[in-house]
Amino acid sequence: MKSQHLRNIKKFSFPHRMVELWNGLSDEIVTA
Repeated sequence: MKSQHLRNIKKFSFPHRMVELWNGLSDEIVTA
């Protein structure tokens, strides 16, 4: 049960990082 909880936390923190990554990428793509 504990490992499942940890996996959920990782699942939630991952999209947040991807959003920041995509924001930086979209900026480069728009100016390209």
